Amino acid sequence: MIECMTQPILSLSAGVVEAFDKPQRMSSWDWLCQFGTNHRGDSFDGAGFSYLKGICDAWDDPRVRRVFFRACSRVGKTEINLGLHVYSQCHDPDVGLIATPTERLLQKTIKHRLWPMLSFNPATGKSLPGRHLQAATKCRTDRFVTHGAWSHSPTTLGDLDPKYLHLLEVSKFSTDNSDEANAVDLVLQRGSEIPDRKVFAESTPTLAGSCEISRLVEQATNRSLFVPCPRCGEYSALTVNESHEKLAGGLWWDRKRDGSSSPGLAYRTARYICPHCSSEWGDRERLAQVRRGVWVAPGESIDRSGALTGTPINAGPDESFNLNRMYAPTFTFADYAREHAAKVGTEREQDFRNSWQGVPHTPIQARTTWSKLAAKLCTGKWDRGAVPKQCVFLTCAVDVQLDHFVCTTFGWDSQKTGYLVEFGTVNDWLDVREWLQRSYRHEDGGPDIRAMMTTIDAKDGNRKDEVIDNCRVMNSCRGPFVWPSMGQNPKTFTGSFFQRTNIDASNNIGQSARGRTVEGLNLIRVGTRLSQEWLDNCLFRRAAGEANSLLFPDWARESQSLFDQLINECFDVKSGLWKHIDSTTPVDFRDAVRYARVAAEAYVGGDWAMNVRPRRVPQSSQASPSQKTPDGVEGLAAFADRVSKRRSLGKRFIRRTVNCL
Repeated sequence: MIECMTQPILSLSAGVVEAFDKPQRMSSWDWLCQFGTNHRGDSFDGAGFSYLKGICDAWDDPRVRRVFFRACSRVGKTEINLGLHVYSQCHDPDVGLIATPTERLLQKTIKHRLWPMLSFNPATGKSLPGRHLQAATKCRTDRFVTHGAWSHSPTTLGDLDPKYLHLLEVSKFSTDNSDEANAVDLVLQRGSEIPDRKVFAESTPTLAGSCEISRLVEQATNRSLFVPCPRCGEYSALTVNESHEKLAGGLWWDRKRDGSSSPGLAYRTARYICPHCSSEWGDRERLAQVRRGVWVAPGESIDRSGALTGTPINAGPDESFNLNRMYAPTFTFADYAREHAAKVGTEREQDFRNSWQGVPHTPIQARTTWSKLAAKLCTGKWDRGAVPKQCVFLTCAVDVQLDHFVCTTFGWDSQKTGYLVEFGTVNDWLDVREWLQRSYRHEDGGPDIRAMMTTIDAKDGNRKDEVIDNCRVMNSCRGPFVWPSMGQNPKTFTGSFFQRTNIDASNNIGQSARGRTVEGLNLIRVGTRLSQEWLDNCLFRRAAGEANSLLFPDWARESQSLFDQLINECFDVKSGLWKHIDSTTPVDFRDAVRYARVAAEAYVGGDWAMNVRPRRVPQSSQASPSQKTPDGVEGLAAFADRVSKRRSLGKRFIRRTVNCL
């Protein structure tokens, strides 16, 4: 009887037995599609952002320790990063860490994105504290705690061992302090002793050689999303065709007769060319094909059925992904083509490479000889010291050396084209002052003209006070302006040609300026990256005299020193900086040319369309004072005069009104 009881009364099928097993955890992708929300409360758009499924699958894979995502902007990087964090804390609560480049971005991420995502989510909303208890740099609930940290802030990383580590915009982490270890590596070390730790790091790329997300992605599987052609079914990654061969495949648009691109024509004629069958297709098919996409790593192959074969070259515990805006639901092929035509080959090219193409930007590294460059640039026919008819205002730049000063004077037209008027070296500050006070004959027959904005290089810390003191002597608060300048690190200052910074009476600048600031005197922080790329484009890409270029006079053709210095710097991919090619040749004139353009940008306030006006040439000798003003731009001086007159008129109007009452 006992033996009979040990036998099962009724045999159960495998399916029934499986039904009694512990239920499997829902995949992160399915959970996000069902419960996920963004910070505005909108449901996660799984259909539109279908390409993110492969990233979620990598996050779920227990063999994968770290996931890296290099992508353009506006494709869901932050949303998927925080979404996976919410998913993980909901299913297996533990210590988390969110790291950003700055404290301000951290506060914005946790307070305005993470807390709302948790509150709108039906799976987590009930366990949150009141809004008055929701901190801006830490997320603490009844079930878990997520700390916040930002780059080069050791106190925010102390004694933290997170199981879930999420990094945002890692390529923008601070690299200013060379005495400390790499900021990204310091954060990635946190919690490394936890066997099932998960790391997600994402960023838009920056400059080649110094881009942190590119380093991490390229050391891992480095996958790209391959989509099938709607005609032949062969898979390929969506790329832009930057060659002149249409049949090479990729995003293509019609060119003008001279082979150049225009944004409008690119927008109207953009279509995709299959590299396998050369068929053309457009946005009607694009999103449907993206939904069928497969992430493919170097070393793997994909057939028409979408099956992968082979092994990734960098197979291991780290997975990485790349994405551009051609895959995004909120952009079109036409948008992409227009941006490419408008920005590639200009100073805005980095914005396209980073924000649209999702790749690091490598500035041009063209090489030429001084004589070839001179022949290209020196096509002007004006005399030395004369100002061409097109010019409406002048700027000067002075590069300070140990025993001499390198000076340049440039004229500028309304198309941002620079015309070399004079260049040379002087010996002392008296000579510098004489150079800056000089008036030049204008070929339009109008009054003589002088430089209304000068920048003097103060980057040498030993001579900073000397430069600022002399600027203070030569500067006029209503113009002409003579301001000190300093080049900035291109890794951290990438957005503009310049920034203006206050100077106090003790020559302290920026945040160090504690005392009363000097009226009408600022320090110009030079955007090294933008000004270097502008100059390289002028030297190697643009024709002399076209918009946003340089044009030199014929009399400068024989100055080998000038052109040797202009071509003696190039971008170094390893360091992400511009470096000398020949250490025995200086780059003083190159710097002076860049600073003259920055002075022009500062004078017009960065708004050429608004502030640059044609010169007014007197019709008779009885010209009005306003016609005799040497500058053709309503820049800082004219603006100051107008403001002063308005203030005085306003005061008289108030006095008259009070007397009437």
